[in-house]
Amino acid sequence: MLTGGVERYEYNADGLVTDMIYSDGTRESYMYDEYQNKSGHTDTRGHTTQWEYDSLCNLLEGIRSDGTRIHRLDPTLPMVCK
Repeated sequence: MLTGGVERYEYNADGLVTDMIYSDGTRESYMYDEYQNKSGHTDTRGHTTQWEYDSLCNLLEGIRSDGTRIHRLDPTLPMVCK
């Protein structure tokens, strides 16, 4: 549970946020692929979600830390959990 605001941000060489460190000492982390698409996120509880993209950098699927897969079957529709 967060008890304070963001104290500082950390960035990679491309200027993308890699970590948000909160005043209570917790952090959120972000990972990116070679095309600068967000490929992963670890929340303050240590749960990681990963994202996969097609060759045109369209988001295809998200995989939550519990194994739940989130698919985008049609880019005009919201993502569907499976």
